[in-house]
Amino acid sequence: MKADYIRIYADVTNVDLYPNSSIAEKKYIKDNLIKVAVKFFERRIKVNRREYPILVTSDVCDNYIASPVIPNDHVKNGVQNSDFVIYVNLVNN
Repeated sequence: MKADYIRIYADVTNVDLYPNSSIAEKKYIKDNLIKVAVKFFERRIKVNRREYPILVTSDVCDNYIASPVIPNDHVKNGVQNSDFVIYVNLVNN
């Protein structure tokens, strides 16, 4: 099997749920910080690609202080066309 560049899916749904940031800050986080970081790693990491969806359990983040909400579709059907999934969440410092 030939290695290919990693496909990263960054779920930013939880960013919109954070009440302490402005719309402009949320847009900057989603459209600049996360997209740039994902592209950076996608251009540098090679993996043996997955041919099936990544299945996520809803309790995968229960041990963390700021657990993100996992979309039901990811639990039921998995995340298609990805090799790695990141759930982005915002917290207070």
